[in-house]
Amino acid sequence: REYWEDQEYTIAQIESLVVDTLIANNKADEDNPLVPLVGLEDTMKIDRVKLLNHKWAIADITDGIYWGQVLYSYSFDNNKTLSLDVITSILYSKK
Repeated sequence: REYWEDQEYTIAQIESLVVDTLIANNKADEDNPLVPLVGLEDTMKIDRVKLLNHKWAIADITDGIYWGQVLYSYSFDNNKTLSLDVITSILYSKK
């Protein structure tokens, strides 16, 4: 918390920016470009996002049948522009 307060951000601002940026890329007819996996049954979308700490966020993803998760690192530059990088992702098998 102090890390972001020193940067003149509130936790609510950070969470809103990260979540809104990830989910805003969901499109009806194409995979979310911020998800490194392709939908097998339909388009891959981000379903839910949770900030884990001051550097990482995890997103639940789904194509309506298959689901998985993506771990992102996030940061802001001096112009307060958000940068997101994929650390890893997983798609769980259908049972």
